[in-house]
Parts: sequence; structure tokens; C-alpha cells
Amino acid sequence: MILTAICLLCTGAVAVDPPLPDDGIPCTLTVSVKNANDGCVSIWRVASEADGSWQYADAYASCALALSQDENELSEALYRFTLENGIFGSEAVITAEAAEFSGLQAGLYLVAQTRSSSGCEDFMPFLIGLPYASPSAAGALHSATAAPKNEPDVPGSDLQNTPPPSFLPQTGQLWWPVCALFGCAMAAFLCAWIVHRRTRR
Repeated sequence: MILTAICLLCTGAVAVDPPLPDDGIPCTLTVSVKNANDGCVSIWRVASEADGSWQYADAYASCALALSQDENELSEALYRFTLENGIFGSEAVITAEAAEFSGLQAGLYLVAQTRSSSGCEDFMPFLIGLPYASPSAAGALHSATAAPKNEPDVPGSDLQNTPPPSFLPQTGQLWWPVCALFGCAMAAFLCAWIVHRRTRR
């Protein structure tokens, strides 16, 4: 029997969960991406269980990152390592706010959004171990749903949140012509006033 767990992923200084023994049962991972109906999600199997701990897979054998460090920092560093070394993974298209992966081996998986979705921001890379252990269920859970945190992409939000400038913007116009025109107008007015006084005499 394959059980399902729902994992709500958020920020926080936590370490990667220790692995569960590989019982040979294929795993399924559903990545729920709120407000997204397009874009792509990719996964990479970065490690497998060995003697009760995680051991890097062959593609990550040269990676010097400690798997015991903070999960958020490790996820971002592993994603950079993956891109820099051109490591291939599995990709799924987001449809109806979800991307699904099936037939997965047990292991530690790196999950990242590799093509943006219209209407929302990309979620941050994260790690998830399969099979998954849930406090509310006994035994290994071979089907997990991860819900990474993402925010709606509101057009013009950056402009709306920008405070008004404390000075007038530069328009390319100069002030000296204004002063010159004002001086000419005053001179013309003075000349007209003098002529008017003389004609009255």
C-alpha cells in the first residue's frame, strides 16, 4: 500500500531529514505550485541512503558540500553546483498548479523551477527525501506532495511600492533661458513706462 504525505515547505534553519531504508518500492512526487498553470519543474537525485545516512550520487561525487548543513543554504548551493556542472535531471510541465514525477528511486531529491510560470514568482529550490517519514503516519510514505512557497507576480507592484522622489526629476530643460526671458520682459516694461511718461509731458 502506497501512502501519501503532504509537505508544506517554508523557510527556516533546519537540516536535511535522515534517510529511510530503501525498500525497493517506486516513489511518486507531486510538486504543488500555487497560481501556476505553465512553466516547468525539474528534479535531481543527489544522494542515496547508505548505512543510515545520505551519500552523494555519482553525478555529485565531486561535490564538497556537507549534507548536514542548513537545508535552505544547501538547496541553493546544490542547485548552483547542478547548473555549473550541467547535470541532467527529470523535468515535468506544470499543469493545473502541479508537476508530477513517478517511478522514482529512493533517495534525496533536489527540486527547482526551471521555467517560470506566468502569474507567479519562481519558488526557491528545496530538498526532499523519498520515501518520506510523516509524524502522523506509521511507516514509510512513498507518495509525497510538496507545496513550496511562492508569491503571485503582480504587474507594476515595484512601481506602486516605490516612494516618490524627494526632488524634481531632470527633464533636460535649462533654467537660464527663463531668467533671460524674464529680464527682457522687465526691460521692455521699463522702456514702455518711460515712453508713456514722456508722451504725457
